[in-house]
Amino acid sequence: MGNGQGEVHPTATRERLGPPRNQANYRITDRDRLGEGSLKQKFRANVEAIKLLRRLESDERPASDDEKAALVRYVGWGGLPQVFDVNSREWFKEQVELSKLLTDEEHTSARASTLNARTTRSPVIVRGMYAALARFGSRMAAFWSRPAGSATSSG
Repeated sequence: MGNGQGEVHPTATRERLGPPRNQANYRITDRDRLGEGSLKQKFRANVEAIKLLRRLESDERPASDDEKAALVRYVGWGGLPQVFDVNSREWFKEQVELSKLLTDEEHTSARASTLNARTTRSPVIVRGMYAALARFGSRMAAFWSRPAGSATSSG
């Protein structure tokens, strides 16, 4: 930035700030309404995403923007353990549908994920949590942002 003579020269202006972005990536927005809907609606979104992914793989092509919007609505199975509860009469139809859709190995893996899946929060909840943390001050927000298992020394 400087020339050693006490003069400071600004760096060349970039057209964009920040790292370059892959324009093929889908940008999730509030319009996607992630995390919203009943459990049955989330099940439907998962099934539709799986079916779509299978079609894309079969066609050996990337997803269109509309298809990407459907794929991001897949929420996994961690919040839907009742889909795998063989005693649930309310979910029997969905259990049968999922059993037909997934291989035995995929079904076993999906069922296991109800015990070990990490929960992803909807954008509305995440923004609310950060707003609340901001009211407690930046030290609390910094603590909350640390990865699990990291530690700092407070002397």
